Amino acid sequence: MTYDTSNTANTGNTSRTMDRAQDQARQAVDNARSNVQDTVDNLRQKAQETFGQGGFDLKQQLQERPWVVIGALAAAGYFLSKVSSSSGNGQSYQGYQGQQPWQSYQGQQPWQGQQAYSAAMEQAKHYESSQHEGMASKIGRRMFANMSSLEELFREKLQDMYDAEHQILKALPMMIEAATSHELKQAFDMHLRQTQGQIQRLDQVFYRIGMQPTGKTCTAIRGILAEGKEVMGMRADPEVKDAAMIGSAQHVEHHEIAAYGTLRTWARQLGQHDVAQMLQQILNEEEQTDRHLSQIAERSINRQAMHS
Repeated sequence: MTYDTSNTANTGNTSRTMDRAQDQARQAVDNARSNVQDTVDNLRQKAQETFGQGGFDLKQQLQERPWVVIGALAAAGYFLSKVSSSSGNGQSYQGYQGQQPWQSYQGQQPWQGQQAYSAAMEQAKHYESSQHEGMASKIGRRMFANMSSLEELFREKLQDMYDAEHQILKALPMMIEAATSHELKQAFDMHLRQTQGQIQRLDQVFYRIGMQPTGKTCTAIRGILAEGKEVMGMRADPEVKDAAMIGSAQHVEHHEIAAYGTLRTWARQLGQHDVAQMLQQILNEEEQTDRHLSQIAERSINRQAMHS
């Protein structure tokens, strides 16, 4: 039998190559660790030199050099926000997209598809990104009390509801997941799809009146949804929780019904009859959703909650 010495030589060469690669990797790690430690030591020394001798009196510094201190604080805040966004891969909806809380629901319900939820999340993410880009201009935004005409009031309220719809779009997948009633899940899913269509209709309204579609933070919906989130996290029998969630959802609907009814009336008075018609369509959908939720509650869920 002939013994092939070339294989032995190749094996030895491969082993030595791997050893060298491992040594180089360890050396690179040691160098990186040393560089980081040197940087930390330098920063610590500079901090001690700056603040360690006599302390740092923020009040005194503000009085003597207010703009320098404010600028430094603003820069620090900007740096921290960048670090925070980097840790989340730059996605404001990272918790949403990473966990996908509605995933188990989709697996159980054959009429659902991932495409609808992906489109909803992409729409909400795009909106939030555009809002962050325009955040600086919002600092000097006029409030309702400073409106000088009905047209300006209409535009402000329209922006308010544009933001409200995006907040609702973001919350609905969690509502679907939290609901236990098959019928209630379907109702929330229908509302999600309606919300997507309503945002598109609002885009058309903005273009009709010569505005770019932008939102103004709707604090009312934010508060209503915060209460709804507490309901979703409550510990209760499934029927009781579903009944409470219907109440929270109808709270949202009633706010939207009032807001869109007002916007429709203002549009008519401003002579924007095509805009008023589009707003009326949204109002009809909100009223339909509210009636549907009432039917579900009265037909089954409230009765089940009474006997739970």
